[in-house]
Amino acid sequence: WSFTKNHGGSNFMFIETPLDVRPPCPGMAFVTVIRQPWSRLESTQGKRGWTFPNASALIRSMKVGDDPLDDKLKWWFCDIFHAPTCQPFFKAGYFNNYYIRSLLGMKEGARIPWGQVTEEHFEKVKKILEDFDLVIPIEHLADALPGLQCAFGPNYDVGLNSAESGGRYHWTTTHKKADLKSTSCDYAVPG
Repeated sequence: WSFTKNHGGSNFMFIETPLDVRPPCPGMAFVTVIRQPWSRLESTQGKRGWTFPNASALIRSMKVGDDPLDDKLKWWFCDIFHAPTCQPFFKAGYFNNYYIRSLLGMKEGARIPWGQVTEEHFEKVKKILEDFDLVIPIEHLADALPGLQCAFGPNYDVGLNSAESGGRYHWTTTHKKADLKSTSCDYAVPG
């Protein structure tokens, strides 16, 4: 809590790991920003040059029922361990319904055999997402900023109240300009 106290009282945390703690949690807003899986992979690892040729070779080699956690599958293409897609959470499973696996968490999601994510898994994930305070496709992040500000609360300012185009943090203006004044939060908006 000393970190929180020293940094404006924010209780904001960003993680890119499987969802092993599910919403709701008292005093904490659960927000997720989701992007198209291949776009996500390209943005985190595409610059390393392995994405399409290696990932597609791995995908072609998999058979329904294979264990995506099997280290013999040569799923590891990263020389830097910190990248989210290079963490060993799902191994080859990253390339087979990543979001369903991630939202189900390690205990369940990582252990689903290749090609055996079912409608039941999908329905379970939909229920999990319903418990989030906000689910935002990354392509619409700028449009979601007012709701994001409300979810974060008054101790974390997303920077909309600024005369600059795109706000203090230069959010994209290719979408409609977020209008914080039209958002009704149950606290005084920072700014």
